[in-house]
Amino acid sequence: MKIETFLKKLLSLGLCLLLAMTVLVGDAVAVETFTTSDEAVAMIEELEGFRQMPYVGTNGKWYVGYGLECDPADYPEGISPEEGERLLREHLVQDEAWVNGFLMQYGISVTQYQFDALISFTYTLGTQWIDPSYRLCAYLINGIENYSEAEVVNAIATWCHSGGNTILEHLVERRLREAFLFLYGQYENDGPQRYCYIDYEPNGGTSDPAQDSRTIFYPIGAVYGALPAPTMAGRSFQGWYTAGGAQLTGEEVAMGSLYVYARWGEGDGTGPVTPPVTPPAEPKPDYSTWVNPYKDVKDGDWYYTYVRELSYHNIVSGYPDGTFQPNKELSAGEALKLLLVAATLLLGTRDYNGAGMEIAVAAVGGQAVGWAFLLKILFTALTIGAGYKGGEIVPAFFIGATFGCVAGPWLGLDPGLAAAIGLIALFCSVVNCPVASMLLSVELFGGTRLWMFAVVCGVSYLMSGYSTLYSEQKILYSKLGEENSPQ
Repeated sequence: MKIETFLKKLLSLGLCLLLAMTVLVGDAVAVETFTTSDEAVAMIEELEGFRQMPYVGTNGKWYVGYGLECDPADYPEGISPEEGERLLREHLVQDEAWVNGFLMQYGISVTQYQFDALISFTYTLGTQWIDPSYRLCAYLINGIENYSEAEVVNAIATWCHSGGNTILEHLVERRLREAFLFLYGQYENDGPQRYCYIDYEPNGGTSDPAQDSRTIFYPIGAVYGALPAPTMAGRSFQGWYTAGGAQLTGEEVAMGSLYVYARWGEGDGTGPVTPPVTPPAEPKPDYSTWVNPYKDVKDGDWYYTYVRELSYHNIVSGYPDGTFQPNKELSAGEALKLLLVAATLLLGTRDYNGAGMEIAVAAVGGQAVGWAFLLKILFTALTIGAGYKGGEIVPAFFIGATFGCVAGPWLGLDPGLAAAIGLIALFCSVVNCPVASMLLSVELFGGTRLWMFAVVCGVSYLMSGYSTLYSEQKILYSKLGEENSPQ
């Protein structure tokens, strides 16, 4: 009997210990571990770009392939893309261990695509973000589902600076891609076209305590809302101003990224105000750090400095075998690409390079450059002529909306309304689908002015002929009569 009692007590003790262990480590046990997916590897390769020969980064360190630190002596002949991918995957093993360890430590469950977004994030940042004092880490610990899209986007995209407050546009694009991958599982996404930022320079003051970062991201097409309120001892805050002197009130619609500066008045605000500071000058590139990756470009060649500068800015990249082939005849596609690059540098903006949805949104908001529609037509034609993809529907939105925004006031129409009409009219003309175009107008702009959109769709359809963007589409019946029937 005593033995039976002893065994019962021993069994009870064992069950208690097992229960305690379950409570203590249950969260960690329940967390699934991941490895980086092939889609994520492809995305990182796209974002990093491939460099065959070792090069020096802005931090003075040597890199090769897909942005991997290296000893240049190990790669005198460079590496192939396949070798670069192998090195990348080997490096990601450590990143995977860091991210999986963090998730297990706090019992955080994520999806494969969320893990992939964190891996891409970690690839450039290392583990510095894994600190509960930073928003992304805190949001994950507290439950990412408790935060809005804008909060998650800001928690990720805030890591877009270099050397303190300098914003790097390529990091802005990367962070927004990573944020939308994390939120929606899209490896190819339009995150960079969905958000823009305002960089708030306190101009000697102290940032608003509620402001987590001086750079805040806003959804394009939404009203900014309440703006941060900085403070300065003995001064009164007069508002946020652009370098051109325009005041930002918060009632505006977000259309593009801005730099604004706090303006301060004396004591009670009636004295003279401080002018906005001027944006810091772009540092001159240090070409001495450039390492010549081309076997056939020598220091004494007359074109050496031109190749060096273009290569330094990643405008040209040579051929995969490590040559530049300076004496090779240009193909038509290469010549058109150079024209595109030259035009972009001359204009000083990339507004006409991408699909351009953010420009179309700005036009519907009543803001458009007078010649934007002409430049977009030119850039799209050059892009397609060079053999690249120029987009289909979104460039049509861009062209129609910007033309309407500019032409509308001449016809007595509100610029925003005219942009919406232009967008739908051109869409209808390029797809030859009037009913679908009217339905799109209702979806995008509501049904209060449906009659206007119906009229322009009818006119566009009648005047657009029988050709469309899609060669498979056939119009079987005449639009105007038998004598004008389609061929």
